[in-house]
Amino acid sequence: MNAVRIYLPDAQSTRNLGEDFALHTQDRLLVLASGQLGAGKTTFAQGLGAGLNLEEEVTSPTFTMLNEYQTGRLPFYHLDLYRLQEDFQGGKSGAESVHSLLQEEFEEFLAAPGIVFIEWAELGKELFQDRDCLFVSFNYLQSGEYKESGLPDGRTISIEAHGPSTSHWLDTFCLHLEREGLYKVTPLAL
Repeated sequence: MNAVRIYLPDAQSTRNLGEDFALHTQDRLLVLASGQLGAGKTTFAQGLGAGLNLEEEVTSPTFTMLNEYQTGRLPFYHLDLYRLQEDFQGGKSGAESVHSLLQEEFEEFLAAPGIVFIEWAELGKELFQDRDCLFVSFNYLQSGEYKESGLPDGRTISIEAHGPSTSHWLDTFCLHLEREGLYKVTPLAL
């Protein structure tokens, strides 16, 4: 199973799913997140932190670009590329130097165990080409959008595995979710 959609009725279920992600990660995991403002990316990241037993609270790195947490079971690197949107789209000269710095930092994160969670990852997509990673897309359900499936308003996340280790991770994780019966999981055709 290389891609699934999971229905989440509220913010607490989004946080809980993030916690489940972390609990099922033993070594390293790269998660590239996209979605509208307020769709649940940071809430999910807070769940990742809870699942890693971090001592400190996970906060949005929108203004710092990177929050690094070393107090849990595994290191947690939480990046937010939202502020780069204007630089990359506007072609500002500083964007290239920021991109180079990100490239160096990114390589260091991936060389060590831990979870790397990147919000607004689509803004740095060239950094992630050919990486073994999970693409996670957060989406709001609008009133009546999923009426045929009987789902009320809430949100969905789509998870797509790219690479052998994340494909295996996603298969194992979905088996766990099916056993627990906590979420509505739907396979997606790629």
